[in-house]
Amino acid sequence: MKSIFIMSAAVTQTSPSFHNPGHLRMWFDSPLRQFNPHILLIVLGVIIIGGGLFFIYFRQKNQRGQISLTEDKEEKIFQQLLGKRDAIMTKMIDLEDELKAGKISEDKFHEQFNAYKDMLIQVKINIKQMTE
Repeated sequence: MKSIFIMSAAVTQTSPSFHNPGHLRMWFDSPLRQFNPHILLIVLGVIIIGGGLFFIYFRQKNQRGQISLTEDKEEKIFQQLLGKRDAIMTKMIDLEDELKAGKISEDKFHEQFNAYKDMLIQVKINIKQMTE
């Protein structure tokens, strides 16, 4: 079997035009005619897509920042409640020491101790609500 290859040196038929002749005329009449239109389109597309991604990135970053601020506020309140609880318990211990030393009367001790106990109960309720 013998294969025959035919090689043609000249192109006999031109390919059909891809771009509309009116668009080509507008391009060559525009101030951008010195640029390659395909490369210019790619550059503009990259700029637009990059701008959109830039916008989305910073919007999401801002939302994450707001969430962390909220968490930080809650953590700060929780730490304040723990500090308040410790301070009240310390005052109750000091009050008992004053009673043992005879610096205050028993009636005054019970009055202040019950007031501290009520505040301590309220603080513990608030802590429990935050941890649930």
